[in-house]
Amino acid sequence: MQDGVAAIALFNFTESGKALTGNINTKDYPFAGELLQPNNGPWDLPKDGLLLFDPATQSVHNLTQSFTTNVANFDAKMVFLYPKVNGWAVIGRQDKYLPAAAVTLTSVTNSQISFTLEESGPLLIWSQNGAPKMAEHSFKSLGNGLYLANIPVAIGRTQLTVTR
Repeated sequence: MQDGVAAIALFNFTESGKALTGNINTKDYPFAGELLQPNNGPWDLPKDGLLLFDPATQSVHNLTQSFTTNVANFDAKMVFLYPKVNGWAVIGRQDKYLPAAAVTLTSVTNSQISFTLEESGPLLIWSQNGAPKMAEHSFKSLGNGLYLANIPVAIGRTQLTVTR
């Protein structure tokens, strides 16, 4: 996906009737670049590291070790890997299947991040160094540096800047 976000899908279509355990780690990230067309080879690991977002639990995990999850029999699970940049990651629209697809980063510094939302709506953002702030909206902590701003859904692109 754009801005170096990788989607990883786990499937369990075995006939065992049992849940399977899946592990995701930083070694999985480079392969995302090889799935894009044109194939420009594997992606480099981001210098600031990776953040894993699990939409099912609405949680983030610092991907310094393997992330382990269970997938029920005849079920699937999708997670997303985000590059951390200066202690930020814009997860995207909470109400979308591919949250990052609604976001395009414009600029990132230690104190602020600017980006475009294709359509306004509930926004998830991760901040390593304190609570994010926006002029017109407040953020609620979901834990582990993940924050939610309940921005009303609206059609049309919106340029946003978040500070801390």
